[in-house]
Amino acid sequence: MLGRCPFHEVTPLSRLSGFAGAGEVWVKDERFRMGLGSFKALGAAYVIARDHGEGVSKGRVYVTASAGNHGLSVAAGAAAFEAKAVIYLSDSVPEEFAQRLRLSGAEVVREGATYEDSMAAAARAAEANGWALLSDSSWPGYVERPYRVMEGVSGTGGRGGGRDRDPADAYLPASRGGWWVGRGGLCCVFSQGLGGCTTDCRG
Repeated sequence: MLGRCPFHEVTPLSRLSGFAGAGEVWVKDERFRMGLGSFKALGAAYVIARDHGEGVSKGRVYVTASAGNHGLSVAAGAAAFEAKAVIYLSDSVPEEFAQRLRLSGAEVVREGATYEDSMAAAARAAEANGWALLSDSSWPGYVERPYRVMEGVSGTGGRGGGRDRDPADAYLPASRGGWWVGRGGLCCVFSQGLGGCTTDCRG
């Protein structure tokens, strides 16, 4: 599905020599996803790509609240598929980030003192205007879209470019739910090489 996105590319793999005494270590660098500097670039763009496949993205307005990279993913996905992005930001979000969103083609709306306030405002705007709410957070009655966002992020678990053998072990940081989904995707892709998945929480 992500192949539909004109900005999507396979993440390159880089080899580290002599890392922690290991014989061979490869790093899958997600910083350059779609020029957004974050693995989250896959999430919302994937959802909009799905909508594109169903013929419903063109001219559609996607609205969300953001305090970080999710808003950039919505903006990038909307730009890629001839849609529009409206991003609600709370007063606490730096103006520098708001400007990045504008440069990505999104309309920025400031509302509320907290992320929760801006999310509530985005939900109200979606209801009032018939826009598509695209949050990466879920709540009772709103599950499908956040699930699809995490499904998109699971692309981080896919193979990187430049290596055709399965690893003996694979490690991903687990800073948020999407990483766990990505981790599951990695285990599926490399299931023969890994022989299963284990969890080790540290830090």
